[in-house]
Formats: sequence, structure tokens, C-alpha cells
Amino acid sequence: MLETKSLAAWYGQTQAIFDVTISVRPGEVLALVGTNGAGKSTTVKAILGLVRSSGSVIVDGDSIGSWPTHRRVKQGDIAVLHESRNLFGELSVKENLLLGMERSAAAEIAEVEAIFPIITERMHELVGSLSGGQRQLVALGRALLSRPRYLILDEPSLGLSPASVEIVYGAIEQFTSRNVGVLLIEQNIHRAAKAASWLQLLTIGRSGAPVPASDSAQVEQLMDAAFGATA
Repeated sequence: MLETKSLAAWYGQTQAIFDVTISVRPGEVLALVGTNGAGKSTTVKAILGLVRSSGSVIVDGDSIGSWPTHRRVKQGDIAVLHESRNLFGELSVKENLLLGMERSAAAEIAEVEAIFPIITERMHELVGSLSGGQRQLVALGRALLSRPRYLILDEPSLGLSPASVEIVYGAIEQFTSRNVGVLLIEQNIHRAAKAASWLQLLTIGRSGAPVPASDSAQVEQLMDAAFGATA
């Protein structure tokens, strides 16, 4: 399990999050939701050690809060997709997929092609020529090849067309079916609820209690709380 306990974080002298406690279980999706500025992306940065923080970050029982970022990602088996997607536009789709792999593994590439057929059609095209949705699929494919235990998605639907959003969210199921725990950072609560096992509201840097995404009444209450926030 990937979890935080009483996580707080700062940018310089400015405190951005105050008390974030979450748990991401294998094979489940926890959607951390809230308005813009609530501290969702800062929570990701604190988990990864990219900002000064206090509190606990724990992966499968190991406290990793003192580890540098590269060790947290590698030893924690964490894959991260930021809003920028971290792709190289001047490289082909295949070259982007192979980045970080120790060898060119045809079987692994074939697996990604089977899951995302559109990647097959674009395999030798430059990533910079793809649409936003297609680039997001390439990023997800590369994450899948890393065989993570945990996947962090920071606003995966940002800037995408409705059709592309549905394709990307469908791809998330490929990770949970492999028992990967997914932390989904999202503003669109209704869309997140369709993919998540649990929803948890972040309001002005503080996390609320998780609610089951299958409980429509609690999801609506969470929606009301989110839109009533002043963050």
C-alpha cells in the first residue's frame, strides 16, 4: 500500500498543504479530488520528494520520506504521469516507449500495441505530431512497460477532448487489472467517480475522509463540499 500520514509541504516559506492522509491499495483507484489550488499536485510532489515536506510517506510498510526522488520511484516501483506527460516530441512513439528499458523487448512493445491499437498505427511517427490524447496513451504505455506497483496520474484528462478522455480512462483499467494501485489526481469528480474505487476530497491542503465511489449519495455530498470550498 502507498500511503501518507499527516503530510504537509512548503514552497519556500509558504505552506501549500497542511494535513493529507491517504491510502492507495493494490488493484484499486483512489481519486484525490478538489478545486484548482486545493493542493492536489503539491501532494504528488511531496510524495515524490520534490518539495520540502513533513509527515510520513510509506510504501508497502517502508517509510520513504527521507529517500531522494529517484530512489522513491525506483525502489517504490512508482510510475508517474504529470500534466506535461514527460515525453520527447522529437523522438518516435517507439523510441519514447523504449526509454528507460534495459533492452528492446519486442514482446513488451507488442503488449502495449494490443492494449492501445492506435499506438500501432503511429509507432514510427514523432510524438510531437500526435494529438493530446494520443500522447497520453504513449505515456501510459511507457508507464505500463515499467511494471509499476503504483501509478500516480496527475490530471490525465486535462486539455483532452471528451473522446480522448474516455480512451485514457479506459486505459487505467489495464493497470488495476494487473493489481497496480492508482492515485488519480482529478478535478472532474463525476468522471473520476466512474473509474475510482474511492474518492477523497482535498480542501485548502487538508484531506477529508475517503468515500466509496459506488455510493452516489456520498459522491454528491463530496461534490457539494468541493464546489462550496473557497480554495
